[in-house]
Amino acid sequence: PNQIIKSVLGGNEVILTLRQTYYGMQASIQSNGENVSLAVAVLNTVPINSRNTENFKGALFIVDTQGDLDPYPSGLGGRFQLVYSEDGT
Repeated sequence: PNQIIKSVLGGNEVILTLRQTYYGMQASIQSNGENVSLAVAVLNTVPINSRNTENFKGALFIVDTQGDLDPYPSGLGGRFQLVYSEDGT
């Protein structure tokens, strides 16, 4: 199942799409209409976006609050928390 999260981060309108595939979870980020990241593997504590752009500064990543597993859909919002760091760390 896909999940779409819309939010304002760092003053930018951001759309995060999470998708479960056979190989694991993937994410895409769009900010102010610009694709920032497309179909990136989502791994525990690894930034989903690898670079800052004019329309998106900072880092989005998912953290396992109970260990060191890569995220899976049924744990989102519980065990796995979406984190935004404005300074990218």
